[in-house]
Parts: sequence; structure tokens; C-alpha cells
Amino acid sequence: MKKQTSSKQTNALILEAKLQTDALQRLGVWLRAAASLAVIGLLIAWWGFQMGAGLAAGILGVILTVVAGAAAFIIRQGRENGKKNVQRILKAAGIDYKNGVAIDV
Repeated sequence: MKKQTSSKQTNALILEAKLQTDALQRLGVWLRAAASLAVIGLLIAWWGFQMGAGLAAGILGVILTVVAGAAAFIIRQGRENGKKNVQRILKAAGIDYKNGVAIDV
């Protein structure tokens, strides 16, 4: 037999899921920004090493690529874990997260 949550608890869980979903959307913006910086770093590195802009520009590009790539990876992992957390919250509230309907208990 499953433990049922009260209406007040269910509403609190739904609110928490919504707040976390909003935060996940903001993380998506940061993920795109980090990925864009990684690509810009690649372009700067290529410009520095291949186009004769200088060794300093090439090294700066490589550093930017590595840092932005690491940031993008960490943000992506956080988003994946956050999505799983939202699914667990909705399941605890008795909502089927795939269809958005109440689960028969």
C-alpha cells in the first residue's frame, strides 16, 4: 500500500517541481552560453595557431575552450540530475510526469 500525500503536501510538491523546472530552463541558457564560448575558444585557437595571430592568441583560445567545455559538461550533468529530481517529486505528488495526469493509487 502506497503512502498517500495530503492536498497541502501535493500542492507543495507541485510548486517545488515548477520552481525546479524554471531553474532547469535557466540552466539551459547557461549551457548554451558555455557551449558557445567553447566554440569561440576553438575559433580563437585556430586563428592564433593557423592564421598567424600569434602563440598567445592560440593558447588563450585553448584555455577558453577547456574552461568553457568543462563548465558546459558540469551544467549538463546538473540539468540531467535536476530533471530526474523533478520526475521523482512529481511521482511523490502522485502525478505521471510523462502524461501530466494523476496516478491512481
